Amino acid sequence: MLMSDAERINALDFVISVLREHEKALDSIAQKLEEGLKSFREMPKQAFTLFSCVRWSQFKEASEGAEAVSFKLDDELEIRALKGNFIYKYKEAIFGREEEGGCGLLASLKPRLDSEEVRDWTAKELKVPKNRVIEGEIRLSP
Repeated sequence: MLMSDAERINALDFVISVLREHEKALDSIAQKLEEGLKSFREMPKQAFTLFSCVRWSQFKEASEGAEAVSFKLDDELEIRALKGNFIYKYKEAIFGREEEGGCGLLASLKPRLDSEEVRDWTAKELKVPKNRVIEGEIRLSP
């Protein structure tokens, strides 16, 4: 079935009007994105201060209710908490013990900490939801 010239012109007019509507919508979206980016660029850069706590009691008191908490398990347990513009850090060696076997061979024994247990314990101690505690590290951005 062939279209008449009038039908072709009507179809072309329809396509052009739809494209104009889409162009207006895209212009509106682009303008909103531009305004959002402008306000984002104008936001003051947030500076964080890092506090290294020597005592667990001080770390715990300062960090309760933190926005985010991280922990790492190596030869040390390191916990960091982000609260406001502050990052609090607590670090403690994971001590083991040495035992001499019957043959006189000295063996070094270190406890193995379970990540999920550390996560549960940290959430409970700092009174934060478990989903705010991650295994990893909160860092100061450059």
